[in-house]
This record gives sequence, structure tokens and C-alpha cells, in this order.
Amino acid sequence: MSKPKIATKNLGGLTELMIAENVQYKKCLAYANQVGDKGLQDALVEMAECHKDRYNGLLEYLDDHQ
Repeated sequence: MSKPKIATKNLGGLTELMIAENVQYKKCLAYANQVGDKGLQDALVEMAECHKDRYNGLLEYLDDHQ
């Protein structure tokens, strides 16, 4: 049984979410490379990984509904 296709109007919203997650991922990594505090650096890298995971989750969702 195939999964339902995503409505065209919803693709725009998913695309915006994916772009935002990618931007936030890159920003967190950039900030992590700029700060000197190891604890803050670790927190920013962890936040970046969360954004990466959400992006990958959205990508999986899209792949499953093609």
C-alpha cells in the first residue's frame, strides 16, 4: 500500500522548514567555531545536531511520500 502524496501547497511549507533547519544548523556550527568557552561550544554543536536531525527527519518524510 502506497503512502499518500503530499499536497502541492504543503510542499512549500516543508521546503521552508528544511531551509530554516539548514540555516540554523550552519549558524550554530559557525558560532561554535567563534566562541572560546568549551561549554558553550559544546552546547552549540549539540544544537546544530538537533537541527540536522530535524532536517533529516523532514527529508525522510518527503522521501516516504513521493
